[in-house]
Amino acid sequence: MTKYFIKMQIKNFNEINYKILNILFFIFPISFLIGNAVLNLTIISISLIGTISLYDKFNLLNKKITFIATSFFILIILFTYLANIKDLHNEQFFKSLKYLRYLPFFLITSIFINVGKFNFRYFLISVTISVLLLSFDIIFQFFFGVNIFGFKAYEYSQYHLSGFLKEELIAGGYIQRFCFFVLLFYPILFTKKIKIKNSYIFIFLSVIFFTSILFSGNRMPLIMFLLTLFLFFLFIKKIRYQIIASILLSIMIFFSSIKSQENLKNYYVSFFDNIVSASNFLSSNFKNKYPELEKEKIFFDKKLLKEDGTVNQKIKKKYNVMVFGSGHSAIYLTAIELWTEKPFIGSGIKSFKTRCKTKLHLPNRACESHPHNYYLDILNDVGIIGTLLFIYLIFSILKNKISTLKKLSMKENVFIFCFLVLILVELFPIRSSGSFFGSSNSSFLFFLLAIINGYKKKKNLKLY
Repeated sequence: MTKYFIKMQIKNFNEINYKILNILFFIFPISFLIGNAVLNLTIISISLIGTISLYDKFNLLNKKITFIATSFFILIILFTYLANIKDLHNEQFFKSLKYLRYLPFFLITSIFINVGKFNFRYFLISVTISVLLLSFDIIFQFFFGVNIFGFKAYEYSQYHLSGFLKEELIAGGYIQRFCFFVLLFYPILFTKKIKIKNSYIFIFLSVIFFTSILFSGNRMPLIMFLLTLFLFFLFIKKIRYQIIASILLSIMIFFSSIKSQENLKNYYVSFFDNIVSASNFLSSNFKNKYPELEKEKIFFDKKLLKEDGTVNQKIKKKYNVMVFGSGHSAIYLTAIELWTEKPFIGSGIKSFKTRCKTKLHLPNRACESHPHNYYLDILNDVGIIGTLLFIYLIFSILKNKISTLKKLSMKENVFIFCFLVLILVELFPIRSSGSFFGSSNSSFLFFLLAIINGYKKKKNLKLY
């Protein structure tokens, strides 16, 4: 009787924890909008509560994938330690320890889905509210000069609209990441068949999301949005007509918008010009050697600019100083050079913002907090060894899931393909991005990977 009572108490305790976890996953997409502090608190809470209630379920995880994931996080700490072995109080080393929070988050989320306790419907409701509210707020701000809360348009940037996010110019990226949960999973998973009214809703929402990303001024998310639609067109036959209609309408809106808005036109024209010139910039600068500059180590702008602030044309011509639009090409060049100095183990987590300063005596180099590309970021921080291990982790998760597709229903296959596409777009090699090790990027990526890793059957997610 006592053992039965204890078991019932444990079961009731776990059920309460499961409800708390679902509340946290409901908060999860909203926390991206509130800020990193709330997002990190949500991640840590999921990890702690999940560990308490699911500690006896770890045996359900794929051992190989768990081992690879654990090894990747250990390498981050180890390589950061080796890079800072003379100064263990260095901020980088403590950041590598803090980054370890994403390992239990990934594992706990995988288990929570695997045991069938993750309420995906509640998560979708949260995503839908967040994405639609932000999208309509951006569009409202574009046409009326203020958003629904009275915040002025272009107050923080002449090209960006942020809606209620104010100085956080990430609205387009947020919408691009989360909007496909709204577009795809409601009509596919919550209905037995694709109905005409659902088709109209899909097209309408696609156009709304495209328009809001366009007006936000976040250019790369706009490209990623169209790329995602194209990949879904290739993989999902049932909604191809809706996707074609959505793409055509989006293209019409794009050209009509840039035709009527000179500011918007110049912004996107410069974007495509930067893409064309980026490869030429890298190829013409990477092999150049400057022994005289390496010897002097003088900040290059001191040579380039005269006392009156004008450009020294002789210096500019001698070193082929180039104008590089947004500056990404110069950052990529700097990141590649830094990586080649420590190609195997890198320089430790978030080391770029410090090491890039050592290249500012050279022409056409730039310094930022991160390299603006996932792969260059990982290469700089954990080298080719860490990068290959991360790629192997992705490959192992996708391979493991693809091998089970024949055992699943058509709807379940569609569900898996949706997440495969979202991961492929998130990890698209040549896109500019935030830091791989940043809170929002790591949270979103390991959440996607956890869903793929934990999902086995539709019953794993509470959809109804």
